[in-house]
Amino acid sequence: MIRALELLDAADYAKLRLRALTTDPHAFVSSPEDDFAIQEAQVVERIAWGVRTGDACLLGAFDDALVGALGLRREQPGKLRHRAQLWGFWVAPEHRGRGLGASLIAEALGRARTMAGLELVTLGVSPRSAGARRLYERAGFEHYATEPRFLKLGDEYLDEHLMALELHPPSG
Repeated sequence: MIRALELLDAADYAKLRLRALTTDPHAFVSSPEDDFAIQEAQVVERIAWGVRTGDACLLGAFDDALVGALGLRREQPGKLRHRAQLWGFWVAPEHRGRGLGASLIAEALGRARTMAGLELVTLGVSPRSAGARRLYERAGFEHYATEPRFLKLGDEYLDEHLMALELHPPSG
């Protein structure tokens, strides 16, 4: 089941997020020691802000418990409000291959299409996250650039592939 996370889900989300950061450090900018999810109050505020403004949502994939998540956040400066970003996509390894990731992406894009004036959804994906990239491509995202040496893990640099999906092509 896919649904928007509620305030009562904050502790479970924080645990899942910290597991994701530990399991797949190449897929996230944050590390367990500096991520917003180390404080449950910050998770609560992030969920509440999205509910309050309608400009963001944090979705969860549930299989008895929370096993995956994906965020959608609309850009805030006025000149960027036609854009939104997908972030924080992760499904626990033991639950992959069941369609939960595709369902999370589909739900996020469905919600994006209801946001007035939203035209473009972007994301960044690690070259090591081939499965996630395939899911994004199947959803219609296209690669438009690669940011070299985006992350540095120890002595290793990782690029980031930037992808975008046009919801409503610009007119005139």
